[in-house]
Amino acid sequence: MKKFRDIFIVLVYRNIDDLVDFLKSIKNSVADYHIIVVNSYYDQDSMLQIKKVAENYDCDFVNTENKGYGHGNNVGLQFARDNYDFDRVVISNPDIIIKEYHQDELDKLDSAAIGGIVENINGSFQNPLAYFNNKFSSWLIYNGLKYNHRTLFSIGLAINKITRIFCMIGFKKDFLKVFAVHGCFFVLTLKVVESIDQLFDENIFMFGEEVDLGYKLQELGIPVYFTKWISVFHKEDGSQKFSKLNSSSEMKKSNIYVYEKHRK
Repeated sequence: MKKFRDIFIVLVYRNIDDLVDFLKSIKNSVADYHIIVVNSYYDQDSMLQIKKVAENYDCDFVNTENKGYGHGNNVGLQFARDNYDFDRVVISNPDIIIKEYHQDELDKLDSAAIGGIVENINGSFQNPLAYFNNKFSSWLIYNGLKYNHRTLFSIGLAINKITRIFCMIGFKKDFLKVFAVHGCFFVLTLKVVESIDQLFDENIFMFGEEVDLGYKLQELGIPVYFTKWISVFHKEDGSQKFSKLNSSSEMKKSNIYVYEKHRK
């Protein structure tokens, strides 16, 4: 099988323009890579357009049912395992622009999940998603969602945001161990991919996958790192704008499911 340093898996649902921008940014920022475009099927027209873009950029194209983030990325991971040798897999949304991706520095990590600096359109930083497994803020968010208590939910989010800000202020090392990183763009080393048959819980359609993965990696003793050696811009204008799903309802359902799944 052909060997690459990095395999990029990008799950697409209709957002063709974002995909083109993302593929261009990889070309400008990364060496020795290959890309697998996974299409969450919407209709024949959008599938053919996405397939054409993939072919134009020498990517593999894989079509699958629209069963959500977890299912689509599991399909992409299995395709990567079956067809390539690699050092790392990158899971990415299409609404990402890569600014920095230092492969030589990432080579220093043997078995880990890795997230970098993620800046959104408002100038806010989205990583680390969770500096540590904060059971108190998780409890607040869960009960706020479960019982429609806006104050509890808002306090839980605020605690996580404040923790993230202090983490960024005090971040001096190359790699900082954290609990969870944002699911829009993160890296898995080969050993992690080999150690987990199905990375994502497909009961989760959208939202909450990162925290669920954080629990799974913690149980397996696999570290999660936040690093300055990756930097991306997250447009946050991707698949959700095309979806007929109620984002608030889906976020509520997913976060309740993840909390109850891991509650001890």
